[in-house]
Amino acid sequence: MPVGWAVKQNEQRILHAMQLATPGDIVLTPEGSLSGYPTDGDVDQLTRIDPGEVASASERLEAVARRANVALWVGVVSRSDGRWVNEAIELSPIARRCYRKRNLAHQERPLFQPGVELPVFEWAGAHIGVQLCRELRFPEQWSALGLGGADVFLHLNNGSADRATFGIWRSMLVARAHETQRWLVSANIADPHQHAPTAVVAPTGVIEVELPPGEEKAVRIELDLSRIRGDYLSQRAGLPSP
Repeated sequence: MPVGWAVKQNEQRILHAMQLATPGDIVLTPEGSLSGYPTDGDVDQLTRIDPGEVASASERLEAVARRANVALWVGVVSRSDGRWVNEAIELSPIARRCYRKRNLAHQERPLFQPGVELPVFEWAGAHIGVQLCRELRFPEQWSALGLGGADVFLHLNNGSADRATFGIWRSMLVARAHETQRWLVSANIADPHQHAPTAVVAPTGVIEVELPPGEEKAVRIELDLSRIRGDYLSQRAGLPSP
């Protein structure tokens, strides 16, 4: 989906994607999908976010997710203890849960307070690890989540820049799934300069689904958790510390 600063329009796009969901599903959207996201690190862009408007939209989406019995993950830039934060928030029939981006990009560091945890969430029998955008570059975080029990990775992305790097980002999605032998589901923004795919990668590293870049589209896929393996992570856990 495209992501802009109009919260109501973002909300409607998320609701449209939720029409594909059935009870027990996870619905994944991009980084900043509800609030909008300052892609160029301009602090003045944060003034375009109305935290009250974002909170109201979150409550409406949460009510829809509860009725549908789905876990909806949205990207939200919001205020916490006087600081801006970049989070992925789960809206579902259970208590609201979130992951705060831990490894901030250079242009984000003057804007956001980083997270300090790598939590693993449970939903419908699956254990979920969540990462945001450029955290794809840091395999140690994904391994830590896998060793912490995650068997599915959700990756909320907001990647639009040089299209020449599309293949690089695509290869990193494959690598993070293959080296951990976990499912990886990545949702990127639809943008003319989209430089990373929206894709589902199997534990073998095979891309099961890849949406056309730049197009607004939703897809539903069932993940077979029996395909998950622990060979590579068990070897990694046994490696000596440097």
